[in-house]
Amino acid sequence: MISSKNTLLPNQTCRNLVQVTPTASAEFDLRQQALVDNLGKLVDNQPESITSTTHPDIPSSLDPSLLETYTSSRTTYKISTLSKLFSPISPNIARSIFPLLDPLDLDLIISWSIPETQRSGHFFHHGLRLSPEFSQVEDLRRKIENAILGGGKQTRTMYEETGRLRKLLLDSVLDGVLAKEDDPLVVRGFVDGANAGVAEFDLKEGYVFTSS
Repeated sequence: MISSKNTLLPNQTCRNLVQVTPTASAEFDLRQQALVDNLGKLVDNQPESITSTTHPDIPSSLDPSLLETYTSSRTTYKISTLSKLFSPISPNIARSIFPLLDPLDLDLIISWSIPETQRSGHFFHHGLRLSPEFSQVEDLRRKIENAILGGGKQTRTMYEETGRLRKLLLDSVLDGVLAKEDDPLVVRGFVDGANAGVAEFDLKEGYVFTSS
């Protein structure tokens, strides 16, 4: 757990730069294969075949006094997010197959207090994404495309059905948040000094040089 304390006067702001690293023993299924498999069963009209997802434990480094409040806040956030992004999936099934903690998410817990008063509390900011995003359902998309191309009339009808709820389900799974692709590199350049010129980066040599 990362901890940082700051004192702010009225109308002040604070910026912190922190390094986030997983624990040595942490194991993450970044592709969430169990979730994708269950979504594939829903797309194939086999809801009876889905299996409940194993929910990862809340990190042991979390302050025990915050465990209940954090879990409640995380659950509310997750349910609200799923209802918006996967509205065709019933809430009961969504809660069963989507883990409470997403391996690509970072949650912030901000504790605050006002000196000389009795006021204090906590603020939870859920679902920050720090890494490039990749499509977790690309294999599922290819499977469906191949089934449509190589299957018979019944198979094509199942996937190409144009009913409203059916289309919403396919769109939310194959073209929704799990299908997002982001470029793996973001560069922000800064030039020190009063006469800031042009910053150039040589990718081959691995250094930055400037010209005024």
